[in-house]
Amino acid sequence: MLYTALAVATLLAFSATAHPVLGSLSLIRLPISKNPHPFTFSSLVKERTLLQTRSGTAPSANEEVSYIVKCTIGNEAYDLILDTGSSNTRPNRTKSPILLRRPVILSKSRMGPDLPFQLGGLTVSKQLIGVANRTSGFPGVDGIFGVGPVGLTSKTVSSMKLVPTVLDNLYKSKSIWYEALGVYFKPLTGDATVQTNGEITLGGHDPSKYIGKITYTPVTQVPNYSRYWGIDVSGVSYGTKSLLKSVPAIVDTGTTLIYIPQNAYYTFLHDTEGSTDPTGLPVWGTKPTQNFVFTIGGTKFTLTPNQYLVPQAQYAHFGLDSGRYFAWISTLGPVPDGQLSFVIGQKFLEHFYSVFDTTSRRVGLAVAR
Repeated sequence: MLYTALAVATLLAFSATAHPVLGSLSLIRLPISKNPHPFTFSSLVKERTLLQTRSGTAPSANEEVSYIVKCTIGNEAYDLILDTGSSNTRPNRTKSPILLRRPVILSKSRMGPDLPFQLGGLTVSKQLIGVANRTSGFPGVDGIFGVGPVGLTSKTVSSMKLVPTVLDNLYKSKSIWYEALGVYFKPLTGDATVQTNGEITLGGHDPSKYIGKITYTPVTQVPNYSRYWGIDVSGVSYGTKSLLKSVPAIVDTGTTLIYIPQNAYYTFLHDTEGSTDPTGLPVWGTKPTQNFVFTIGGTKFTLTPNQYLVPQAQYAHFGLDSGRYFAWISTLGPVPDGQLSFVIGQKFLEHFYSVFDTTSRRVGLAVAR
């Protein structure tokens, strides 16, 4: 996820015990909602720029198009962006005066005050939280809830090789029986811009949120992609035309669009007589009619035109011209060697339930209800 706001971070430790009522076999379900801040395409420009140069260590986030998780630090409530592309949990501003009383510079990584971190009725044990001393941007949200692989925390704290994630600590304290996160997104309906339209499940997955079986695929071995929730994609096609074969991608709840490699994107535009709008989205004068298909783990995940095209009922909200058709599929363009070029973001995940399984190091996908 693109995290543009954090400039200087501090590190604070919050410790407590697991919730005594919720047993080790509990699944914790939490509602999530879209950030209500008005959407602008400038956020997609920032998203694309940061993904093009992402080193894999710096956190990143699209603050304007995000799904929000509510948590409590001390006695204060925070709205944090759900981000499988980052692993540190970082409020970008502090509400409690005690957090400002003993700032801890990230490079020195000393321990801060003892405050509880609470999530869905659980109190997380010994959670390290990054707190920004100085920020910009991030309208309407308070920072990031990082649920990526723990390896992404490497080199974020000088005195620690890795910083355990919130899910790591929930599992170690037996607050959840299995270290996995289920994610359910649902597209906004009609011309709505704000809805409680999602849910996360801590400790497993929620069968009521998907149809059929979950297809699991192991985390890829391809360098850089393997540090994230990266998977191997067997193929991508538009209609009967193959666009890609045997390529890695990361699955990122914090990235808005579906970004496919440049060669596949331009083949897609050429075959559909489309072009790229100044917004960065592909655009057509005639509505595309073929399906977009991703083959992952031997299963075909199909997006129909009504799923990958921007809903016309939302054109006014997004400032798009009527009489044309726009898609949620774009490209990062040319990227430096070894950097990410294929990112499966929210606009795919709004149609497919996803499971991020740390215990078995795999990603699961199923058709969302």
